[in-house]
Amino acid sequence: MNVQCHISLLISAVLWISCQHSEMHPNSPVQTTLTLPRLCSVETHFPIILSKVNLQSDISRDLPDVVKAKVTDIVVNYYFDFGGDSSQIYFTPADVYVGTICASIDTLQDLYMLLLNAPAGLLNSKVFLYNHIRNKTSESVIDYNIHALYTRENNKLLISNLKELFRMLSPDIELLNREQDNIPKLKFTRLYHNGTVNAIETAIMKVNGVKLDTLEFKQSFLE
Repeated sequence: MNVQCHISLLISAVLWISCQHSEMHPNSPVQTTLTLPRLCSVETHFPIILSKVNLQSDISRDLPDVVKAKVTDIVVNYYFDFGGDSSQIYFTPADVYVGTICASIDTLQDLYMLLLNAPAGLLNSKVFLYNHIRNKTSESVIDYNIHALYTRENNKLLISNLKELFRMLSPDIELLNREQDNIPKLKFTRLYHNGTVNAIETAIMKVNGVKLDTLEFKQSFLE
């Protein structure tokens, strides 16, 4: 693999594990003027395997107000980032929203995973934490790009051909054993794919208050 490909992958890695602050888009109007989806979450458990999560489940729960505000901001930002505007002529924020998944880390905190798919865009997800005691979400959001792992059909996530080809059997997000220091840690696994280069990427992140700190990042190149 040439130096340019290595540099490209390293830049991708930094972007993937970096945290992005979720703020209202500077050109976005008041949120109530936009067509927003009904926001609720589907509960699941660790380890998370997205193809096994029923996004159309009748068993869903309402979002806490601070989580709902966070999800709304993310959806609206994503809508404008992919060419949406206040006229909503071609598509609306509701069109980019796939669903929200919630998994309990412990009695204090939950992980929320927001699935997004803009028209003519790729499947993506955003991850953040919510602390019950503080009633607070993490300020930053993890950009966890899953477009090479799954495809979307009739609002279901299907395993991609690449995931099958490379026999990726590991869960998407795992809650690691916390016996050593009693601090929860999460392991994210995804497939990097740019058309020519493929690599399995894993990141281990520690739950530090209401934020995730990166402890380890690895890439394994695939032939």
